[in-house]
Amino acid sequence: MAQRLPEVKDVRILSVGGIGGAGKTQVALEYAFRYKQHYKGIFWFRAETATTLQRDFVQIYGALERGSNPNMDVDHAVQFVKDWLSRTGGPWLLVFDNVKKTEDIIDYLPTFGNGAIIVTTRDRNIAVRLSPVRIDMEGFNVVEAESLLRLIVPQHQSSTLAAEVSEELGGLPLAITHVSHFVRLSGCSLDQLLSHLKTHTNRLFSNMSCASCIPYPLTLEKCCEASLSSLSEHTLYLFGVLVFFQVDEIPKTLLNRGCSQVFRLERFTDELELDVAIGSLEGSGLIDWTQNPAMQAFRIQRVLKLYTLGCPNTQPRHSKMFSDAVTLLSQVFPSRSPDGGTMFEQWAECVTWLPHVLSLKEAFPRVSKDELDITTGSKYLELICNCAYYMWECSTEGTEEVALHALDLCARGLECNQGSIIADVFTLLGSLELQGFHSRSRCLHQFQHVLDMRLSSLATVRGHTHTRRLQLANAYNNKGVALLVQGEHGQALALFQKSLDLKLELGNQETMPYEFGLSFFNISQVQAAQGLLNEALQNAEEALRLVEGNNGPDDHRSNQIRCTLANLLSLCDRMNEGLELHTRTLEIRSRVLSPRSNDIGVSYSGLSRVYHGMGRLDEALYYSFRLLLKRHANYS
Repeated sequence: MAQRLPEVKDVRILSVGGIGGAGKTQVALEYAFRYKQHYKGIFWFRAETATTLQRDFVQIYGALERGSNPNMDVDHAVQFVKDWLSRTGGPWLLVFDNVKKTEDIIDYLPTFGNGAIIVTTRDRNIAVRLSPVRIDMEGFNVVEAESLLRLIVPQHQSSTLAAEVSEELGGLPLAITHVSHFVRLSGCSLDQLLSHLKTHTNRLFSNMSCASCIPYPLTLEKCCEASLSSLSEHTLYLFGVLVFFQVDEIPKTLLNRGCSQVFRLERFTDELELDVAIGSLEGSGLIDWTQNPAMQAFRIQRVLKLYTLGCPNTQPRHSKMFSDAVTLLSQVFPSRSPDGGTMFEQWAECVTWLPHVLSLKEAFPRVSKDELDITTGSKYLELICNCAYYMWECSTEGTEEVALHALDLCARGLECNQGSIIADVFTLLGSLELQGFHSRSRCLHQFQHVLDMRLSSLATVRGHTHTRRLQLANAYNNKGVALLVQGEHGQALALFQKSLDLKLELGNQETMPYEFGLSFFNISQVQAAQGLLNEALQNAEEALRLVEGNNGPDDHRSNQIRCTLANLLSLCDRMNEGLELHTRTLEIRSRVLSPRSNDIGVSYSGLSRVYHGMGRLDEALYYSFRLLLKRHANYS
């Protein structure tokens, strides 16, 4: 603020904008206190209305013209103050606090003199109109927020929990001060506070005991309410839909692509209507455009998300808003392949929309299940299932939690797709258990359950479609994998062959390269376990040719097959070829997968074995050590 008010011999105006509770008034007050020696006079105007502003001009007139008539005409008082400011020699400072309308103050701004004017306002449009020089007040960073919290509640020393509280509140100074006093008065822990923020938002934000500890005229609840009060009904509803998403970065394309499918948001298919609504939200300080050069995206203050989701006034419409948010996301989040293929080609899209699906999942408990129609429930379940499959493919943390949520939704009766989704969920859960050494024994139960459902579906549904028969082939395949890891090679091979026979009825290697490649891969694993290395090598090479040719080299299944082929080459004393494939696979996995992915550890293990077989013990030890560190990190 001091840097933006340079010492020049004319009138300088600085606008300070931000939502209520951002600290605009406090910053202006602190500046006036710190730099009071620089000014001959400092004058503070309450600019909420023209009435309070005029009253303050009369009081300042009385201070400047001692012995004057306290009932002086307002126009005379205003002109006297402006004249004094224009002719006085020393610099002066005026603060117009909490301006709500430009027209309320425009006639009161002096145009001549040696002074500085600070205008604070919640309306960004007013800030822009009044001055090209402005400061947009944002929330505290984590360090600042933690310092404030500890200043009020010094007994809480957990930096991690303090950071979580700050993040949940978007760093808003008033919010952090308010909840810190709640902790001080109630004696609750920061863990309990985080829980209250999600389950009792309205009661916490409206707590008068906390508000009485803060020199601020509004409770946190009233502050949020005032921030939303200027919005039209349609814009307020749009905002209510948006808060269900991950509010740190909401791409505008979500609205451009989805509003046409939501009848309550159809008006925003008109680009002008959408821009007007977004402009209104931006002008009120409710959203800010992010600095992402790759896309147009905006963010919402997190406190306003908490308030909107917990506010009794909006709760009756939560189910409709949630339903519309689900429909919007369903238009943009990629779908998993119905025949068991991978989602790799859509990973880039999934990365963009994953945080928003997870945000919907977090908000789901706030929605009344009685008001959730079956269409919305089915869409939401499909969205969660697609999300879980993507997370599994790229080894994202939290995959099992999302998959179990999908299973819970199925149990609530939200599926209307004849058991197909629940079979997909059990397949995913079985695949997750297959990745863990101690949980592998349980995956057989999951895959058997899926096989039973697929067989039942074919028996009860007319017309054995290509997709349903291919799903059955994949179910045989998955059960075979479960038996393979348990050492039941004969039973596994029989199921793999049964899966392959079904696929031969549906197509060939040219028409179904991925599906046939998967069968050859699994058969090669049985052959390797039985010591038939040449046959296993031949099938693995064919599997890689088919799958990599169809899915690309970066696909997770391509990498799985390539890693197995590298191991087979090493067993056949073709060490250099095995080393080359393992090195390539690790490079790809490190680039496209999460650092916590078990597949990266598998590559470390493969490289360690190859180097050991080549007698290069230093390199073997290096990758063994990296594997050990990775497993320790994942376990922790």
